[in-house]
Amino acid sequence: MTRFTDMTVAEVAAWLRSRKGILSAQDLAQLKEDSRKGVRQLVARFELQKARELSERQRLKRMWLLEEKAWSNGCQLVAGIDEAGCGPLAGPVVAAAVVFPQAKTTLWGLDDSKQLTAGKRELLYQMILENAVAVGVGIIHNQEIDRLNILEATKRAMTQAVANLPVLPDLALVDGNQARLPSLDIPCQTIVDGDGCSCSIAAASIVAKVTRDRLMDELDVLYPGYGFAQHKGYPSRQHYEALRQLGPSPIHRRTFLRKFYGDE
Repeated sequence: MTRFTDMTVAEVAAWLRSRKGILSAQDLAQLKEDSRKGVRQLVARFELQKARELSERQRLKRMWLLEEKAWSNGCQLVAGIDEAGCGPLAGPVVAAAVVFPQAKTTLWGLDDSKQLTAGKRELLYQMILENAVAVGVGIIHNQEIDRLNILEATKRAMTQAVANLPVLPDLALVDGNQARLPSLDIPCQTIVDGDGCSCSIAAASIVAKVTRDRLMDELDVLYPGYGFAQHKGYPSRQHYEALRQLGPSPIHRRTFLRKFYGDE
């Protein structure tokens, strides 16, 4: 049995870190009974971290249910599809399709891209590329958005994303309702708020968002003054002020600006 009373608080902390989250019931009980406040605080943090890990494990388990059902029905390759960039005044709409292996890769923190910080998205983006069976991206630029309308442009981006996969999925799980369903030659299932309840769709939302954000960073260099690197083309006070001073750039969606300039 480990004698924690012979250790300093710093030594107990180092010991806990070395356990990598694995602690016997006997050791835990002994630490909880330690008279030192610092040790009890370490135990409280340890238990809180374990509770968070359990909650995250259970959340991710729920997010695999749609894929597991499809796999059990004989669909070996299931693609999650989502988009980024429907709402901005400028830049492209980007869609992504992601296929994961049936081994159910554990990507801690995987979630709807809108719930994540930019740094977390970048980390998960790399992990998705490393662990997915296949990733495809589709990009429709502003001129095509103006010609088609944003709904049809989004569906076309999704179709491109699937076409750019190196494999042909047996089923596509698409974020949104039936109105957003792209024209695909494979069975599709729409999932409202799918990026929060499917690992594959959540991964697609991250790939689409990171891809688009990087494109907007590049466009910020080509068209300085609008702040594209900051707001990514979305409506903001900074963006509207730049439009007043500079007028629209070649990457602005003219159909999105009609009301703005009509009110000027």
